[in-house]
Amino acid sequence: MHTPVRPAWGDMNIPHQDLESITLDAENLYNLLDLMLLSSEKLRGEQLERLLALALNLSDDLQQWFRQEYERRENKSD
Repeated sequence: MHTPVRPAWGDMNIPHQDLESITLDAENLYNLLDLMLLSSEKLRGEQLERLLALALNLSDDLQQWFRQEYERRENKSD
């Protein structure tokens, strides 16, 4: 199995990531998964593995951002 591919923009600095960039990541994830679904019969082996790794990385980045944003808002209300 290949190491998951990080997004082209590199390691994300979550606290400084702006909403526009996160929105773009969410749209990219949606479009990637849609493309994979439409092409699922044609995708094989390494190609499928790389696309799944990219989707997983985007999903993880979004989850981290949401978690940190939630914590930031919780701490702000204290």
